[in-house]
Amino acid sequence: MPPKWTWAAAALILVAGLASAVIAGDNDTPSLTEHDYDFHGHELYMQFQKDKNTKAAEIWQEGLRKFPNSPLLHARLGWYYWERAFDGWSDSPKVDFQKAEELAKEALAYQKVTPLVEQLSHGLLAHVDAQKGDFNKALKETELAIAANRHEVYIKADIAHLLNMANLAEEALNWSDQEIARDPPNKKWYLYNKGHALTLLGKPEQAIETLKRAENWINTSGYLAINYVRLKKLAEAKAEVERLLTRDPEFTTNIWREITPYRDREVLDNELLDLAKAGLPEK
Repeated sequence: MPPKWTWAAAALILVAGLASAVIAGDNDTPSLTEHDYDFHGHELYMQFQKDKNTKAAEIWQEGLRKFPNSPLLHARLGWYYWERAFDGWSDSPKVDFQKAEELAKEALAYQKVTPLVEQLSHGLLAHVDAQKGDFNKALKETELAIAANRHEVYIKADIAHLLNMANLAEEALNWSDQEIARDPPNKKWYLYNKGHALTLLGKPEQAIETLKRAENWINTSGYLAINYVRLKKLAEAKAEVERLLTRDPEFTTNIWREITPYRDREVLDNELLDLAKAGLPEK
């Protein structure tokens, strides 16, 4: 039997080939179903990279042209707009957040929706509500998402994220520890939120140790830099900002401000000051 990496590589080649064919409008491409478009776009989206996010959207948009009444593809495309705004890839984050909300509501407006569509749509609305500062509504939407699909790691991780933004870091810490124990294969997702919670709780040493083992997102470097500044380790803080800017040279403190909707604005102001000390530009 071929090694596992061979199968994984073959799967990625298949996704890339089909994605290129869909985007190019290749008439020789096998007839794709609604779920084919969903799957191929999702594979790209989950890489959390700007170009892959754009390609995922192109696939989902092509799918919607073929299946215009698909709640699933409406919900998926909503997450593209959210990700583009949240990761600082958008020239108009507010417009993209609004578009994400519209698509989630369109998906839920259909008479028959699957638990997956409910989970995706309510989870997306939770993020939009948090961005608006309505954390009570955001947490209710998250509860609806969890009820629709209790085994979805992305939504379970989002609970801790929203708790952190709502100034409930102790609860976020406890939730993350519970999910790490219940779901070890996905612990890097939970470790990121745990590290964020420890940052908010004023425990920089523990936060750094946790974030180093977490999923390596652009915000991971941001929170590592913040914690190093609070320990007066400016060299390490600057190194993390350099790593962040290597991934996205256009990232700024203004972008961090737009995508980080804390209930307590003083928390955000302090983070911005620390990121500036670590060398993250304002504009």
